[in-house]
Amino acid sequence: MATALTPAEFADLLAAARDGSREAVGALFADAHDALLAAADRDLAPDLRARGSANDVVQEAFLEAHGLLARFAGDTPDQFRAWLRAVLANKVADFTRRHRATARRSVGRERPPAADAPDPPAPDETPSRAAAAADDAAAVDRALARLPADYQQVLRLRTW
Repeated sequence: MATALTPAEFADLLAAARDGSREAVGALFADAHDALLAAADRDLAPDLRARGSANDVVQEAFLEAHGLLARFAGDTPDQFRAWLRAVLANKVADFTRRHRATARRSVGRERPPAADAPDPPAPDETPSRAAAAADDAAAVDRALARLPADYQQVLRLRTW
């Protein structure tokens, strides 16, 4: 696959990326993105796609490559894409190993929830929020108890 970057543009971007330019790293990765996505889509086993997409693996490869950029010893766009492809191959292998070797992650072992299983709590019904609400209610009760009886009655009739 031909690159959109000339050798001079690539050399400039690589030097800037090695000097810490996030924009240069982004441009280098963008140049290789489509080829890596196609490779990941081809290499990722169909039964593992429920666990992660080819794009997920490509993003992991970019993250790894960003940390290893200083180790890249090539000087052409083709060498850079080949290096990224090797990083991607390792990430695909890691992903496959992680999801095949761990039985609890096996897609075949997953079961839908039982029909009589309770619904999961709503996001606002967390244990910490319930405890905070109980603390708030106790604080209001203590404050009400310090008020005269007629004030307590007014607040209770007005609020509750």
